[in-house]
Amino acid sequence: MIINSDPLVFNPAAQRKIGPYTVELIPLCKFRLDGGAGFGIIPKMLWEKSYPHCDDLNRIQLTAYALLVRGNGITLVADAGPGDKLSEKQRQIFAVDQPDRVLPRALAARGVSPEDVTHFVFTHLHFDHAGGATEVGPDGILRPVFPKAKHLVQASQLGWANNPSDKDKTSYDPQNWEAVRDAGLMREIEVDYSPAPGIDLRVVHGHTSGMQMVLVHDGDDGLLYSVDLFPTAAHLRPHYVPAFDNHPLASLEEKRVYLEELEGRGWHLAFGHDPFTPPSKIIRDDRGNWALG
Repeated sequence: MIINSDPLVFNPAAQRKIGPYTVELIPLCKFRLDGGAGFGIIPKMLWEKSYPHCDDLNRIQLTAYALLVRGNGITLVADAGPGDKLSEKQRQIFAVDQPDRVLPRALAARGVSPEDVTHFVFTHLHFDHAGGATEVGPDGILRPVFPKAKHLVQASQLGWANNPSDKDKTSYDPQNWEAVRDAGLMREIEVDYSPAPGIDLRVVHGHTSGMQMVLVHDGDDGLLYSVDLFPTAAHLRPHYVPAFDNHPLASLEEKRVYLEELEGRGWHLAFGHDPFTPPSKIIRDDRGNWALG
């Protein structure tokens, strides 16, 4: 399984077959984030050894992804990138580079229409993950991109997004979910949840309350789309925690739990924002550190 570099061109090699499902990470946009925000208290002289992709403004190169899962009567999309509603100031700050209406067009390149999507997963409601779930229609009114999909969100995350802290309020924009709610498509769920056999939503709380990762598995094989628990392969070190995380000690423990499970089962880890590292198995290296298998 490789990372496809062009969202509008379908490459079968970017797919992985797990049980009855075909799984693909679709890159929606390139963007840049301050390195200090990405690695928290870790000094640059340390993190840049494992993630040297930094510009002269100290911004690291990242990608926003959507996860597409098809099979067993299910067409599930998780995450939607920032979408087309960002202000010019936001685009400049984060150096956002993406085609217009990239998610619907990327799905069309894979033979999927917005009406085909049965489930959309809000992993969490930060703008770089939820923005593309709504769009401005020809009438100038916001509408859901997926008009027939059940939109799954953790109730704790929705509650937090509607009343965020001063620390993270700029990460949320109600335009990204209110049209979904008003259309009656929002489904609030609690704790871990399985929308279909072999597809599990695993909930963690370190990055933000009620972030749900997507695990596709058939027992022998599995892939965890880890969202912002592991934004890049450099974050395999448990103490490499982004400054954005509301509860860094919880993130540290959650990372250890999932690294041990992934190593023990031999399943693949898909990084939430890494444009350079495809989904990989996890091992312990000769010094006992977590590494790519």
